[in-house]
Amino acid sequence: MDEKRFKDLLFENNKYLIQEMDVRIDSKIKENNKYLIQEMDVRIDSKIKENNEYLIQEMDKMMDKKIFESERRQNQKLAKLEHEYGDKISAIFDKVMSIDEKLSDTRGLSIKNENKLNQHDDMLFSQGYRISKLEEQVYSK
Repeated sequence: MDEKRFKDLLFENNKYLIQEMDVRIDSKIKENNKYLIQEMDVRIDSKIKENNEYLIQEMDKMMDKKIFESERRQNQKLAKLEHEYGDKISAIFDKVMSIDEKLSDTRGLSIKNENKLNQHDDMLFSQGYRISKLEEQVYSK
């Protein structure tokens, strides 16, 4: 074998080896990339989950704080209203109670007067009955 032929064979062999290496390296790179992508997905999912839990906790804290502030403002408004209008409401309530007492007293008197009227009506009716009996006796004689 001459040297040129040997070099050509070596060159072809090297070319073949390089192609084989490229194919195998590409295959390994693809496998490695798939593994890395899967591992990255798992880690990203884990980090997203942790981040979501942290965000939910922070939102809960913020909402609790906002609700507390809202309740405090509402209580302050109610205290202000009670302070401003408490005496007026109390006076109005007292006036309504006194009117109610007067009405109940008036109703009580009204019932008493009605009972007396009924008694007098009964007495008048009985007197009228007696008078009509007497008239019958007088006119019949």
